[in-house]
Amino acid sequence: NALTGPKFNNIVLPMISCLRNLTVLNLSPNDLEDDDIKPLMEYIKCNKTVQYLNISQNNLTSSTGFYLNDALKKNKTLEILHIGNNEINESGFISFINTLAQNTTSILELNIGFNNLQKEDLKVISEYLSNNPPLKSLDLSGNRIDALSSNILGVSFKKAKQLKIIKAN
Repeated sequence: NALTGPKFNNIVLPMISCLRNLTVLNLSPNDLEDDDIKPLMEYIKCNKTVQYLNISQNNLTSSTGFYLNDALKKNKTLEILHIGNNEINESGFISFINTLAQNTTSILELNIGFNNLQKEDLKVISEYLSNNPPLKSLDLSGNRIDALSSNILGVSFKKAKQLKIIKAN
């Protein structure tokens, strides 16, 4: 599937926007890039029905983190978010996680596996989890988590009382 660029913005996005009762939006894998995600996040920002969004296995980078950040400040219905198998890390990722940390979102399940997360990214996740968010499931699989980060995350997992499912292989 290659829905990137004009094909996505001129065909797929208008079609998605017309679906009034859409609750599940799976756009994985489609070779989407950050420029494709920006208008999608404008849609998500105002949407009141989508509860599940999967944009994993695309060509997304740190810029997508900023777009997610902006969308999640307004969207209160999205509960399941899969952004794994991309390169969403560093400043954009940190911005996105900081929005989650404000506990103004409704995210209950988060898949951020295989995103080449760095130590700073893991530190921010740890801080987020320490504030006992409503998150019930977290997938960190495929990220290189060193011993120090693992210990820090372990302490945070204990503070996240709602967290029931952790994947970190």
